[in-house]
Amino acid sequence: AAEVLPPTAELEPVPAGAGEHVLFVDDEEPLTKVGQVALEMLGYRVTPQTSAADALALFRAQPGAFDLVVTDQNMPGMSGVALGQQMLALRPEQRLILTTGYSASINAESVRTLGFRELLPKPYDLRALGETVNRVLHETKAAP
Repeated sequence: AAEVLPPTAELEPVPAGAGEHVLFVDDEEPLTKVGQVALEMLGYRVTPQTSAADALALFRAQPGAFDLVVTDQNMPGMSGVALGQQMLALRPEQRLILTTGYSASINAESVRTLGFRELLPKPYDLRALGETVNRVLHETKAAP
C-alpha cells in the first residue's frame, strides 16, 4: 500500500545520508558540481560524471559500487533513459532517479515503467534532491 505523508514544515531538516555512494550524471558541469556538493553536504559519497558514456563505462567496471544513480534525461550521445536501461540490464536491482528540465513525453508513471524509481523535475532545490534521494534509497520494493 502506498504511504501518504503529511506536508512537511519548512523547518524540518532535509534527510541526510549515511555514506551511500551516488553516481551523479549530468552533461552540464555546473549542475553536476552543484549536485555533488549538495549530496556531499547531506552525507553521501558522490561520483560525478558529465558524460553518459563515461558513466556507463564506470558502472560496467563496478556494477555493484553505486547505491543510487541520478541521471539527467537530455544528454548528447545517450539519453538518461538509455543509460538507465543499460545499467538495469547489468544490475536489475539498481536504484535510479531520472531528472529532466522539460517532460512533454516523460512523467512519473512512464519513468517507473522504464525501471526508474522516481522522476525529479528540474530545477530542483536541495530539499527536493535530498528528499527524493533519501526516499529512493530507503524504499522497499513492494512484493509482487
